[in-house]
Amino acid sequence: DPVMVNFLNFLERDLLAHPENIRPVTASSFAEAERLTAGIEVDLEEALEEDDDDE
Repeated sequence: DPVMVNFLNFLERDLLAHPENIRPVTASSFAEAERLTAGIEVDLEEALEEDDDDE
């Protein structure tokens, strides 16, 4: 997928240019992500609605 390749290339360039921005995922940041997404159910097999792809 050329879009994914371009995105990964962008990430690589950014990480190499700005390694100071790399941060580990800590237990507290993971817990915060879990708290923020608690109760949200996602079906990974379900296709996105047409208007969701444009945002």
